Amino acid sequence: MGVVVSILLFPIIIVAKAIDLLISTALGLIGFGAVGPIAGSLAAAWQASIGASVAAGSMFAILQSRAMKGVSVLRPVLLAVGLMGAFVLFRALRCSIIKI
Repeated sequence: MGVVVSILLFPIIIVAKAIDLLISTALGLIGFGAVGPIAGSLAAAWQASIGASVAAGSMFAILQSRAMKGVSVLRPVLLAVGLMGAFVLFRALRCSIIKI
């Protein structure tokens, strides 16, 4: 049964990685770089409109942190969804709702 669960979770992992890649690409296109906002970009203009002090936890700070660290802000959400999906699948298999 472990192999079946692993095979069924594989697409979830692929989708999570694809979303992570899309987010990274989108942030780069907007101008959030690995060392800060890219000069002349939308992100740089946004930072200029905020002023010298960017509040911790603001949307700008979260997006810039994501771009700098390479850590997806959606990773905890995707992990939770994946775990819930695995639990539902496990219960379905255990209750013989799905026969494999």
